[in-house]
Amino acid sequence: MLYPKDPKVRVERHEKTLKIEWNWGDSGGYVWVAFGFLIYLILIPLAKTPTMSGEPRSVGELLGFGAGLSLLAIPTILLGLTGTLNKTVIHADHERLTVRVIPLRWFKAKIIAGREIQQFFVNSHVSSSTSVFGSLYLLDGNSHTITLASTFPSRFAAHQICHELQDWYGLEDLPVFGQNTLPHQPGPRP
Repeated sequence: MLYPKDPKVRVERHEKTLKIEWNWGDSGGYVWVAFGFLIYLILIPLAKTPTMSGEPRSVGELLGFGAGLSLLAIPTILLGLTGTLNKTVIHADHERLTVRVIPLRWFKAKIIAGREIQQFFVNSHVSSSTSVFGSLYLLDGNSHTITLASTFPSRFAAHQICHELQDWYGLEDLPVFGQNTLPHQPGPRP
């Protein structure tokens, strides 16, 4: 059976380590950054306009206006930067699996002992124009699920990453709660 690979997923295999990395999105995040700066460009001149009586605005009014403006613009800019700059990096060796998000670290790195890994599986569900939001899970030795990643460059990327990790740890691809029984899900490989 053939399995498609996403060119945006970079896989480096070495004798003792595996490194997988991918960016969350593409240049579409810059639109959000530009929109955040546009909010500043449009609303700052409004703050400088005098009140209805013709008097200049007080320092308190300007500070309140600036705070309100920042509550609109800063989250918009951060959303754009996150979608554009963030990438997920998975380092695997036979002793541990480490998942990090860089350079804007919203989430703590996940470190899982290699002996606790029982299975990997994917559940992809909602997509947008730039990335696919699904989940790559790990099933540990106690049958608990650990979410490893949830944003991918395409719907094939999550499955490719799942295959790479299962091959690295020498795991047979078993059905997990019906998640990998569909044709587009990872299946048994010789």
